[in-house]
Amino acid sequence: MPVPTGTQHLVFPQGGAIASGPDDYPVPYRGAPWAVHPFGVWEDPADDDRCRQWVKDVRSDSEPWSTGAVYLNFTGNEGTDRVVSGLGSENMERLGALKRQYDPDNVFRFNHNIRPA
Repeated sequence: MPVPTGTQHLVFPQGGAIASGPDDYPVPYRGAPWAVHPFGVWEDPADDDRCRQWVKDVRSDSEPWSTGAVYLNFTGNEGTDRVVSGLGSENMERLGALKRQYDPDNVFRFNHNIRPA
């Protein structure tokens, strides 16, 4: 962990009600026992490379135990593939159809965008 910074390595237990929720809830990671989040926070631009590398290393080191899914509140603008990882491909298709019906012009397109299908 990059020290001294406000960087944190968060590990959240899951399971229980999260794992037994409704099947149509649009998240593919409910069965994962843990959520891991390397939360990089720093002030000095001189630390940019070092702290970004730490986050990449934590993600890489956790890969063998990963479901491949992602909690979207833990991500920035990382592209469509990460949004699909956060929602699941079937949910993405279903939500895209809803978006086509209610927002065909993609007015609400910021954050983790779901394009109208």
